[in-house]
Amino acid sequence: MKQGGLLFNLFIFFLAISAGFSQGIRIMPLGNSITQANSTHQSYRYPLWKKLIDDNLSFDYVGTMINNKYGNPVWPDYKGQVFDQNHEGHWGWRADQILYGHPSAPSELYLALWLETYTPEIALIHLGSNDIIQYQSVESTISDLQEVIITIRNANPDVVILLAQLIPTTLPVNAQITELNLQIPAIAETMSDPESPIYIVDQNTGFDPNADTYDGIHPNETGEEKMAQKWRDAILEAIKPVLNVNVLLEGPCTENVMKTCLTGYLPLSQPFGCEPWNYSGTEVLTEIPAGTVDWVLVELRDTTQVELAFESCMLSRKACLVDSLGHIRDVFGSVDLRFDTFITDSIFVVVYHRNHLPVISSTAVSKSAGKYFYDFTIGEQQAFGAAAAQKYMAGGYYAMISGDINQDGVINYADSGPLWALMSGLKGYLNADCNLDCQVDNKDKNDICLINLGYVKMVP
Repeated sequence: MKQGGLLFNLFIFFLAISAGFSQGIRIMPLGNSITQANSTHQSYRYPLWKKLIDDNLSFDYVGTMINNKYGNPVWPDYKGQVFDQNHEGHWGWRADQILYGHPSAPSELYLALWLETYTPEIALIHLGSNDIIQYQSVESTISDLQEVIITIRNANPDVVILLAQLIPTTLPVNAQITELNLQIPAIAETMSDPESPIYIVDQNTGFDPNADTYDGIHPNETGEEKMAQKWRDAILEAIKPVLNVNVLLEGPCTENVMKTCLTGYLPLSQPFGCEPWNYSGTEVLTEIPAGTVDWVLVELRDTTQVELAFESCMLSRKACLVDSLGHIRDVFGSVDLRFDTFITDSIFVVVYHRNHLPVISSTAVSKSAGKYFYDFTIGEQQAFGAAAAQKYMAGGYYAMISGDINQDGVINYADSGPLWALMSGLKGYLNADCNLDCQVDNKDKNDICLINLGYVKMVP
């Protein structure tokens, strides 16, 4: 939202819905004068806006306010974009007044009514300074902050809460602000919700009220910059995708369980540094975890539909392990695969193996309880290409197709002929070992390669 007026904002909102157009992640800056700022200060919102543009994040500030107190400062355009003025910073307001309204400004309404006009996906909350300055107790302020979170969650149960420990002041009540800050992390603990995570953002540490404010309370340019940097880091951390993926490999698979014959031969370092993957990750193990089948390479692609999920859409990759039940785990044993990136459209997941054809999710990976989940094993339609991309296993499960010995994305006589013959009779971690039993023999050629002749990778 770039211009003022509630009716205008509502019009743009409904127009965007009707057109199926996304303006990006909706971010609500919520607070008091520290969020709003005055006519001679831009507020942390401006440098944060620039940082997120630099990060190529698609986002939209939301809020009923578009002005600073006493008028707006100059907000220069940045990289061809006009500053997004929307916010929910209310000068002089306590947390309880954010909840229920301020008697001196009834026309500004209050939180529940503001949230009827937009739905934030991320809330940046810096509230409580005025409560302490106006001699409200720490306990009542904590209670009000909890109610603020409840109110925002009522509008969006999946909202991500970034809750600030407050910047310090030069006032005598700073000791109470310190006490409040010590209790704020407990809010995240007591109100923990996987659907709506709460991240504590320490805006206090490293902030000098003598050097970083213009009056002992409100940030100056350096203070705004410091706040913006911490908000930016917290936003990017909060939106990093966490992925759970299940996949089966045809070679070692019986129904939905895979043999672990390679345990004594698996390399301790990821094996995807060569062609065709050229992956430079440094994943390494000290020992092979029990139940490990093999290494796999997991890749995220960010786009709007699977047909457009080309290599140019790749966001991030991670070398992982797949266990006997098909759960993909990181090198620390967790099924929560964390990627150091963020998503602008939708993510499609690709799984590679050294002698099985890769697969890509046929639909965008869905998010639940703060994580993305995808299970390739539950149906042929789970992989783009359906029956051309996965093989049916007994018991109603589906697996990646084995036999791509030379890793060129096609299973043909080049795989079952000279390459297989070159390794036939050998034992170890070998690409021609299509059933992953650590032995290259006729079972790999006759039971897998020759049966799978003609299959090609379906990953765009």
